[in-house]
Amino acid sequence: VAAAGVSHSLARCTLPDGVGTGHAVTAQAPGMTAGATSMFAYLPPVVFAVSPTRSLLAGGVVLTVTGRFLGRALDARNVTVGGLPCGGAAWVSASTVTCIAPSSNETRTAPVVVRVGGQASG
Repeated sequence: VAAAGVSHSLARCTLPDGVGTGHAVTAQAPGMTAGATSMFAYLPPVVFAVSPTRSLLAGGVVLTVTGRFLGRALDARNVTVGGLPCGGAAWVSASTVTCIAPSSNETRTAPVVVRVGGQASG
């Protein structure tokens, strides 16, 4: 990633879209290389809404999950509803994923969690 020099001790750059934690930051200047002095983490996924808000006990309803930082098309992700896998999680955009609601043996309110790049929504 190209950086724009701001001063002799500061450079700014724009990172590509990504996911996860533990990305090493390395600075290079002509004739010099600084080692990985810092680590970088992308923000974890955030779930804003799930539609529809109710599903059948038998499952099988397509859920649309909207939020932020839900990854890129190439990123592996999983979605759970009340700790149960929501099948066929599919990327629509960085703010929308869909999945098929799992079955349940009880009527309850269940949290929907999106995990991408080793990070889970809170």
